Amino acid sequence: MSEDKTAIRILSLISLLHRDVFWSIDRLAQRFGTTKRTIEGYLKDLESMNYTLISDEKKRYKIASGGTIHLLPEFDPDEYLFLREAVASVRADHPLRNAILEKINDNLKLPVIGNLATQQVTTNMLTILQEAMDEGVCVKLKDYYSLRSDTVSDRTIEPIRMLRGMRYVLGIDRKSNEVRQYKVDRMSGVEKLKIKATNLPDFAEWGIDDFLMNGHKGVTVKLGLTNKAASLLCEEYGVKQESLIEQISKEFPYRYEATVYGMEGVGRYVMGLIDQVKVYSPERLKTYIRKKIENQPIV
Repeated sequence: MSEDKTAIRILSLISLLHRDVFWSIDRLAQRFGTTKRTIEGYLKDLESMNYTLISDEKKRYKIASGGTIHLLPEFDPDEYLFLREAVASVRADHPLRNAILEKINDNLKLPVIGNLATQQVTTNMLTILQEAMDEGVCVKLKDYYSLRSDTVSDRTIEPIRMLRGMRYVLGIDRKSNEVRQYKVDRMSGVEKLKIKATNLPDFAEWGIDDFLMNGHKGVTVKLGLTNKAASLLCEEYGVKQESLIEQISKEFPYRYEATVYGMEGVGRYVMGLIDQVKVYSPERLKTYIRKKIENQPIV
């Protein structure tokens, strides 16, 4: 394989591993049409480039978030490859040729290139999703990772609208005909299809709650929160601090009141802070949490 193709393949690998998905070596080998041994070699190359790889219990990998950011000229990966090709065409005895080529090759290996590639992929996907919504056609979400089923597969959906700062797309799954939300970071690509969207209901009154549950008819929940629970609600779920109601209670100084469209989302929040949240209402939420606790496996 040529050096350019190898560089492009590594950039694509970096872009995939930067996303909110764990990838198995088998899946990566299948995606890139190569062997598991080659993928293992690429992963070692990434570690030598100062990427931190993390794995789950199933030996699937992704790049850890954070890390050192290197300051580079504002070139994207394709521009670096073009520059390298242009410099390489200069006569071999030019005094600057080899020095510049070496710097370009070094830049192609830096982690910031992975960030640039990831940003470009995300921009392209958002553009395609918007075009599909404007044209009223379906899209294929490529290699979508589902947290619920812990699987990676292609999904055909009818996109409805973007949510949460363009981080999610609300859409109808063509297979199940259910309305679901899909996180952009969990897809590796988007393909616009020629299939017309036919199942779109009236979403004028469709709601999305703070816990990313959606639906037409909701129920009001009322929770008492400690300072810790209130802070986490604002920081992790994007709830505005001023929307919380201060109350005269040393144990639960804040009250949260809002409409939710399912018990699963708010239930996860409460169970994760079971000693920091008091459920005032509804009874439906209390019953949901009791059943969940009863069904918890004993360690």
